[in-house]
Amino acid sequence: MKKHLGYYICQIGVLGAVVLAISQTQGNTLLQLFLVLFMALFYCFWGILHHVIHHDLRLKIVLEYCTIALMGIAIIMLVMKGVL
Repeated sequence: MKKHLGYYICQIGVLGAVVLAISQTQGNTLLQLFLVLFMALFYCFWGILHHVIHHDLRLKIVLEYCTIALMGIAIIMLVMKGVL
């Protein structure tokens, strides 16, 4: 965990900033959708980049990151639809 702490801090920082931006743009659903998509793409990119750097990237890992990102998009959109 300590070995990868910098990756985790950066990822949590960016994802936290996006969540804050989403909460600040209430009423602008198009911008919120863009932010959610950006957050999912960043999550995939950052995770895949991490594995490329450490030479352990496999198709299974890419599919896992993409699946988690898609589930996150679906959950956030369902929650936002209930709020709107």
